[in-house]
Amino acid sequence: MKLVLKSLIGLWVIIMVTGLFLPNNYRIERFTIVDADQTTLHAYVQDLEQWQEWSPWIEADPTIKVTLGNITSGPGAFQSWQGESGDGELLFTQVNEQQGVSYDIWFNQKADKAQGAIAYEPLDAGQIKVIWTMEGEVTTPIFGPYLALFMDGMVGPSFDLGLYKLKSLVETGTIH
Repeated sequence: MKLVLKSLIGLWVIIMVTGLFLPNNYRIERFTIVDADQTTLHAYVQDLEQWQEWSPWIEADPTIKVTLGNITSGPGAFQSWQGESGDGELLFTQVNEQQGVSYDIWFNQKADKAQGAIAYEPLDAGQIKVIWTMEGEVTTPIFGPYLALFMDGMVGPSFDLGLYKLKSLVETGTIH
């Protein structure tokens, strides 16, 4: 019994010490190729009212309540949300039809902040590469770096779903 207890304490110490040396920052990046003109694409991305149609998190948490700010498109557009999965706020910091949208996003009553972007990269034959990124730090001591380590695996699939829905809307006007 003492050996088991000592082993568990040793493991706990190793986990805590390792957590002190792991990076607490993360970067998530996903992309899709859209067959559409940039004006049509940008209409869905630069307006937070349109995000309600393709946001992966609204589908994932049916209790989520999104509150839009007085400005819903362009720089300064704002939304907040609250649901079983948590709360947060999003603010567009830059909006450009040629380059895309950059935003600040806060989670957990503004305890954690990240920067995100949905960027456009024109390709040949009327296609656009849409790149969705988010990067930030998890500020929780010791265990934050472990969370940052798995952030791509936790959030990346939601980005994939959102991009799939956005592509479908932009190309066909509906989600399949």
